Amino acid sequence: LAHVARRGLPMKAEPEHLATLEEALIGLQELRAGNAGLLSLRAVSVDCTTHPAFAASLVWRTATTYQVTRHAKKVTAEEALTRDVLEECKRRAMPRPEVLAAGTRGIARVGLTGEVELRFARAVPGPILLGRSRHFGGGLFVGATARSTP
Repeated sequence: LAHVARRGLPMKAEPEHLATLEEALIGLQELRAGNAGLLSLRAVSVDCTTHPAFAASLVWRTATTYQVTRHAKKVTAEEALTRDVLEECKRRAMPRPEVLAAGTRGIARVGLTGEVELRFARAVPGPILLGRSRHFGGGLFVGATARSTP
């Protein structure tokens, strides 16, 4: 489902790879996770029209911390984070949102992070995964109702 996260069409071999993955997952009920132990797995269905990570929304908020991909120089932390979010949205051909940043902090060997709220002029469907850590659980947004700060 990488094409869904990058907001594009599947690459040529992606449907075949997804079919292989689906076949491999049939009957998988346990996942051994080293020190985390043994995880029990079960299939669930998700209603993409109502689930907060998928349903179209005017307002999206970070569910996991946003990590900037490139730190802008000579601006405040909030401005750097806002610029980075706008560039990430542009890179993914998303409409330009109003960006509200809060809780920005610099973390050694990680970079600038913070909480973000995106406000769009029209409802945008999910999933929205942005920022440097988007492939590792960071930068996940969920649909929300409007409020003044993230």
